[in-house]
Amino acid sequence: MARLGLNGVREIVVVISCQCRIFDVAGFENDVRKSFRRSLATAAFSQEIARVRRMNVEEAFLAGLLHDVGRPILLQALSDRRSRGLLAASDGELLVAAEEHRITFASRLIESWELPTRVAETVRFQNAVYGACDHELQSAMLSLAIDFATAAVAGGSIASGSFDEHPMTTLLGLYPEQLANVLRHRQTICEWLDSTI
Repeated sequence: MARLGLNGVREIVVVISCQCRIFDVAGFENDVRKSFRRSLATAAFSQEIARVRRMNVEEAFLAGLLHDVGRPILLQALSDRRSRGLLAASDGELLVAAEEHRITFASRLIESWELPTRVAETVRFQNAVYGACDHELQSAMLSLAIDFATAAVAGGSIASGSFDEHPMTTLLGLYPEQLANVLRHRQTICEWLDSTI
């Protein structure tokens, strides 16, 4: 990552991910595409939050990108088992199972890929930020970025005033002008998503 730089890594990840089987789960294409789009937006917002907080931008981007990687991989594995007759489950049941186990699976995958432990821990505690003793700020940053990304991808309003009272904003110690600076990148992030997916 250090040699290629963030932009180089970003381009490589996007190209590989879009062509990889993991993001082409038969019968779940729409769900997986939405997950991937939200993950890219989360990565971009994580990067911007890290920048204003003077935290590690590359790790923030990586945690955002991989925070939901467990979902498509689990959907693919479950779908494959079902098509081989080894599992009797509806599409809805597969989606519920993937949602239930996606975070644990994602953090284990990140560890198995020998990526930084801090990234795996950040992903593991994305929904339980206050339990992430050593990586609480990184997990708070990811949690806030997920909320920004979810609103942006849905086309909702993410004006800085609507997030002033967000608990992660307080935990991160983001001032209103820092928050506004992050949200100023919303249009650029959405344009990048549109050009990528």
